[in-house]
Amino acid sequence: MRNKKVLAPLTLDVRPIVAQGGSPCGAIDHALASLQPGQALMLLVPFEPVPLYDKIGNRGYGHQSEEQPDGSWRVQFSQDLPIEPMPATSGRSCTCS
Repeated sequence: MRNKKVLAPLTLDVRPIVAQGGSPCGAIDHALASLQPGQALMLLVPFEPVPLYDKIGNRGYGHQSEEQPDGSWRVQFSQDLPIEPMPATSGRSCTCS
């Protein structure tokens, strides 16, 4: 029996991009495209990225999110997590393609 190699999640901190007024969409898309099969993406963001849940869910990734003590969010996207449809938000949509 072979042992399955467990890959560490790829961590992407977009807080500095957002703090400088930039869009994190390109960095997020690049990170998703660079994941190895079975690898998760750990996203560090200054707010809960609710619009991303459906967008990345459409690519086959479920999410698990946790608000941090400083008010930022740590969100793991993984193909091993269940994909749950999100309720409609207050008109916010994801501008990432």
